[in-house]
Amino acid sequence: MVCRGHTEIVKVAGALLAAGVGSRYSGSSHKLLAQLDGEAVVKRAARSMVNSGLTDLLVV
Repeated sequence: MVCRGHTEIVKVAGALLAAGVGSRYSGSSHKLLAQLDGEAVVKRAARSMVNSGLTDLLVV
């Protein structure tokens, strides 16, 4: 990732928080597997993070 106005490369890491039971979610499946526009929420979030230019991605 390159910051505007700077020539050095900046390393940026991201964390995808994918733990928990989702006790407030009332869907029929786990909240991360819920479909959003035909795609699992967790897959959609991971793809967005990968495509954002992050240097590292940690899934917790």
